Amino acid sequence: METFWMDLKYGARTLAKNPGFALIAMVTLALGIGANTAIFSIVHAVLLRPLPYHDAERLAVAHVSIPDYRDLKEAAPGFDKMSIWASNLYNLRAGGESEQLLGAVVSEEFFPLLGEASLGRTFQEQENNQPVVVISHDLWQRRFASDPAALGRTLDLGGRAYTIIGVMPAEFQYPAAQFKLWVPFGSAVAAAPQQAENRSLRIFRCVARIAPGVTPAEAQAQADAVATRLQRTYPDTNAGIDIRFTPLRESIVGATRPVLMVLLATVGFVLLIACANVANLMLGRTASREKEIALRTALGAGRWRVIRQLLTESALIGVAGGVLGLLLALWGVDTMRGLNPAEVPRIDGAGIDGTVLLFTLVLSMLTGLLFGVAPAFQATRADVNSTLKEGGRGPAGGASPGGGKHRLANGLVVVEIALSLVVLIGAGLLLKSFERLLSVDAGFRAENLLTMNVQLVKYPDPHRRASAARDVLERLGRIPGVIAAGAGTGLPPVTAQRATNIEIQGREFAAPGQRSAYFIAASPDYFRALGTPLLQGRLFNAADSSGAAPVVLINRDLARRIFGEASPVGQSLRLVNPEQTGEWRTIVGVVGDIRYSGLDDADVPTVYTPFEQTPFLWAYIMVRTSGDPASLVQAARQAVASADPDLDAADIQPMQQVVSRTVAQPRFNLLLIGMFAMLALALAAVGIYGVIAFTVTRRTHEIGVRMALGARQTDVLRLVVGQGMKLFVMGLAVGLCGAFALTRMMSSMLFGIGAADASTYASISILLGLVALLASWIPARRAARVDPMIALRCE
Repeated sequence: METFWMDLKYGARTLAKNPGFALIAMVTLALGIGANTAIFSIVHAVLLRPLPYHDAERLAVAHVSIPDYRDLKEAAPGFDKMSIWASNLYNLRAGGESEQLLGAVVSEEFFPLLGEASLGRTFQEQENNQPVVVISHDLWQRRFASDPAALGRTLDLGGRAYTIIGVMPAEFQYPAAQFKLWVPFGSAVAAAPQQAENRSLRIFRCVARIAPGVTPAEAQAQADAVATRLQRTYPDTNAGIDIRFTPLRESIVGATRPVLMVLLATVGFVLLIACANVANLMLGRTASREKEIALRTALGAGRWRVIRQLLTESALIGVAGGVLGLLLALWGVDTMRGLNPAEVPRIDGAGIDGTVLLFTLVLSMLTGLLFGVAPAFQATRADVNSTLKEGGRGPAGGASPGGGKHRLANGLVVVEIALSLVVLIGAGLLLKSFERLLSVDAGFRAENLLTMNVQLVKYPDPHRRASAARDVLERLGRIPGVIAAGAGTGLPPVTAQRATNIEIQGREFAAPGQRSAYFIAASPDYFRALGTPLLQGRLFNAADSSGAAPVVLINRDLARRIFGEASPVGQSLRLVNPEQTGEWRTIVGVVGDIRYSGLDDADVPTVYTPFEQTPFLWAYIMVRTSGDPASLVQAARQAVASADPDLDAADIQPMQQVVSRTVAQPRFNLLLIGMFAMLALALAAVGIYGVIAFTVTRRTHEIGVRMALGARQTDVLRLVVGQGMKLFVMGLAVGLCGAFALTRMMSSMLFGIGAADASTYASISILLGLVALLASWIPARRAARVDPMIALRCE
């Protein structure tokens, strides 16, 4: 320990004598270590930290309908407890304003299965049909300033008063952080009783705990047996339908794991590039300390003693870089939490805790060894006698410019170029994918379009709901500057009411999956407001009322799948859904395809019914304007209230904001990986420049001799730039192979292109080549200006 302490003090003094070198090395490492620490803190919070639910590792989730859930609960003893839930939107009225909240309707087993309230209590069995609500910790803070007296107060949700009976802990965020309240399942079923017998309506989730002593495979086998029996018993609704359970953790973070792994790999590459840069700095520094090292060796210091001293200095730089990196990580984590598009679950819990601090410490120490070990061993290989000779020329005591030290430096640059190419190609693929996503034809025009949600749950009578919706649309249509106002149960590109199965009179389906389609109820001006074209037949009109002949529209995708090139107009279609009366409906028209479940949703078979023939409990209203839609927000709110003071226009926003939210996750991915790619490019450029500049310095005598013997400036430029481009070509070959193998990890993050997109590979290679050319040309120009007389006189 005494010797180690002496090494530390000596290393600190040595670095203090070279503050420029020490600062550059520490900042370079800090960038890499800070990026890794920040991303690891996100990975730890999202993927590694235990879920805050009872026995979470034995919980699993599956998509079900209510009748299928009842059968599963009775016939699958491998699950000792089950609950069913579904998401729902609620308009919270307070102080004359309305806020749209995402909530869940849950059965009485939900909270005993997952967790209990931190304040108050959760639902009791006798409250299954009562207007009571449990709220999230976030909603409690925002609306009630964390006041315990909030218990017993009421929330106006869509015109109905719900009594607050409990507040969940801050860490309870199931199904997701966006869910702000939970209401009893029975109250939701009472509002739409037909759903209780609808086997094809699989908008519900079953969360279940696997019984002690039962393996997940055994529990899944029981669910498979139930699904097989239901397929035979109810072929119309269950043909081809499985009940597939997914572990709870996988259902929460599974979609995010590939993104985080790609980010972790990216920052790992950035750190390796930083280490290569610092290793090259260390090589240059040890070259200037050759006589010092040779003298210590001559005085009796063994090789391992010198190596240990040099590694101690490297470790000091690594730890100092780690401290700076930790400060950068604190800022980075806060920034990423602020940028988070809310699609990354559990990111709110990310921070610098003990685990992350340990990770940073270990990473700093390993980094110090990684960039220090090769220069340390290289420095002790020099011949002591040659180095100590007065006037000895050449690097490393007479070694030629192509000696081991230069081979190591060149090898490190090749590694930097290869790693940078992999990161840049990943960022290029994301950029091209993002451009494709933004340019996709979503089936509607987002500009000059205002959207809002109106809850009609206060009207139990379907005819009254239809009349209220019609009145709201008429009042909105009379606002100056409004071109069209329509209503529908789907808000593209974020919300769609998943369809029941369908039947076509006189036609058979090749596979059960072909029978499924989105199901949207729409008013006559819904498509005009969206800007969706009519391709065949007609749109809905005022004559398509509740007492008129049942009609239906289908989209181009569904028409092409079922009818091919033939016209579907006049054919008969039936919705296999207890929510409907089951009558045959005449297809009166074909409209363009609309992407309801994201801009990347290419599978969009859709069936539309007139809203007045199928009046839902809510409606998304689209208002097409002649100018800026944001200027009509207040007028639209007043128009809805004038139709009925108990109605609220919630979540009013321009459609362009809605579309922007749907691309928030890919934009977040592109921003982070693009930022790290630019950092990698800058580090690679510095690495190339540093090696070439060091080589020029060491070869000044040689260059002077060449110029004295008649070499022109262009010859020197070609010589030096050629060396840099040779390194680039070797790095390019290695990097292309690595990128081709590793970018397959990104396949799930791409849209419209493959992971081996040739144009992206070519353009990124050219970009990196230009950067390498510039980094080589700057020191080459300085070499070409060497005065041969001065160079030779110095030698």
